[in-house]
Amino acid sequence: MSPRRWTQLGVAFLAAAFVLWAGYFIFRSSFVATDGRRYFSLFDDAMISMRYAWNLSHGMGLVWNLGERIEGYTNILMVIWMAIWTGVLDKSSAVLAVQLSGIPVLLGIALLGMLHWLELARGQDVLHRGGFAAIAFMGCLLYYPLAYWTLMGMETGLLTLLLLSGTYLLLVHMRTGRLVTLAAAAVALGFAYGARPDSAPLAILSLGVATLLGPGARKRRASLCALGFAIYLCFPLLQTAFRSMYYDSLVPLTYTLKVTGMPFKTRLENGWGFTRLFLGQARWAYGFAVGGLFLRFSRRKALLLIPPLALVIYQVLIGGDAWTYWRLVAPGVPYLILLALSGVDSLVHGLARVASQRVSSLVTALHRLRSRFVPKPALHLLFPLAVALASATLVLGGLMADLVRPGSPGFGFTQRYLVGAGVLLAFAASLVWAQPLRHVAALTVTILLLLSLNRSFLDEATLFDAPYQVWNNKNHVDAALSINRLTTEDASVGVIWAGIIPYYTSRYAIDFLGKNDPYVANLPADVSGSVGWGGMFSVPGHNKYDLYYSILRRRPTYVEGFSWGSQDLSPILKNLYVEVSSPGPDPAFLRSDPAVRWETIPADKLLPP
Repeated sequence: MSPRRWTQLGVAFLAAAFVLWAGYFIFRSSFVATDGRRYFSLFDDAMISMRYAWNLSHGMGLVWNLGERIEGYTNILMVIWMAIWTGVLDKSSAVLAVQLSGIPVLLGIALLGMLHWLELARGQDVLHRGGFAAIAFMGCLLYYPLAYWTLMGMETGLLTLLLLSGTYLLLVHMRTGRLVTLAAAAVALGFAYGARPDSAPLAILSLGVATLLGPGARKRRASLCALGFAIYLCFPLLQTAFRSMYYDSLVPLTYTLKVTGMPFKTRLENGWGFTRLFLGQARWAYGFAVGGLFLRFSRRKALLLIPPLALVIYQVLIGGDAWTYWRLVAPGVPYLILLALSGVDSLVHGLARVASQRVSSLVTALHRLRSRFVPKPALHLLFPLAVALASATLVLGGLMADLVRPGSPGFGFTQRYLVGAGVLLAFAASLVWAQPLRHVAALTVTILLLLSLNRSFLDEATLFDAPYQVWNNKNHVDAALSINRLTTEDASVGVIWAGIIPYYTSRYAIDFLGKNDPYVANLPADVSGSVGWGGMFSVPGHNKYDLYYSILRRRPTYVEGFSWGSQDLSPILKNLYVEVSSPGPDPAFLRSDPAVRWETIPADKLLPP
């Protein structure tokens, strides 16, 4: 079998294995609720977008609450995609469809990583092609936070796909100078703005570098730069015009919530405290990426360093993020893998030239020994058979492990590592068989980098632990079912987690943390440290609240909790609300509210104040 066929076989095998992993991940993120049905749920913030999508697809407008035009999302492209599914499916099935649609997005990201490598090879920016392109495919596919956010319904995967599409077309433009590729790149980056508007600085930098450092005379390059910007700016201008007409605002409410009300210096300190945790995990990837750029410097490779640097700087500037799963910087990791792989490419090529003369005699002797004892046709059969046998042994050993030692503590962890080892062995063999030295080095470095990047997530990535927040998701679905059973459609829900409960109840909702409440979003941020985690003393999007306003003034029928940050209203609200013992978090209902079906609640379920 030719080296090219081996490479294609390895990529196809890895893609198939990933599809199986992703399918099982989605299953693990689901749960059986109190009504005996299996429910699917995205990450809670993604469920806010699902509520917008549900209302849009059912003719109620692009709103969170009926009649209130507030832009509490930053991902209109993702909301539109969700609306396609909410328009034809029930609520849980629509969530599943969004999760399943993340699988081709992730495979597309890996494919674009491979195309980036092949384009770099076409322009002589890197030296090796096929096998290294397959390793790039693997490296871009196996970063867990990117897979997690994509399969849990966030726009991270869609944004990464569009950014990679744009930079790939920019690489082609820098080699050929063709106008059509520049225009296509500007369009792709324009759509990335629809996925997340804060991708704009990255897109403008990339367009500027690609055109101003591209081929042609200086005047032509300046004209192309202006043209690229003009095409790109159509997208933010159109979205801003829509926002102004529909929401009567120039910025989304989430911008007001996260960026205003905190001193700039304080936000930088907060953002750095969060971001340095990521850099601690990714330091080797950044180190190899910078080394890969300068070992064999080229302008086109320099373009690939813009996304991972710009995203880190942006995360610092906005003050961090709420979750240490690196939602904001994950789109930059495929670029780190590509640049690190280019460093291995340069090193292997240099070392091979130095060592070629010294090992040539040994290689010749080994070839003679092989030809004497093992006929060439037999060799072509023995190697694939040996690899297939070893891979099958590891995979079947992992699958059969529970039968050998059922219920052994922690044995499922070993089981999944055996299966993963079998998959990686088969993939590695398809690359190493043709040209061992350089592929072994590249594969080893890429796997080590992936282990370093994923080390905090290995239990989840190997499916030993359930996906992050899945048990909170189940509790919120159970609470939603309780609310649906115990209240009428006139009820309102006051929530800290603003996604799942409002989506699955369809009740009027009051957002305690201000993503969909202009009053709360315009409050000053709490920088006292009472809302701080993940290296931050004030978490963006969670550091503005006024429970006296949200609960005492607005009087929601249901209240998810009486305390947040420095405010605890539990003592004064015990006489105003009554807790009801039910599955999920105990709901607290407003006393004497006619929207509560009090007759359906047994007396022993009413908890004393």
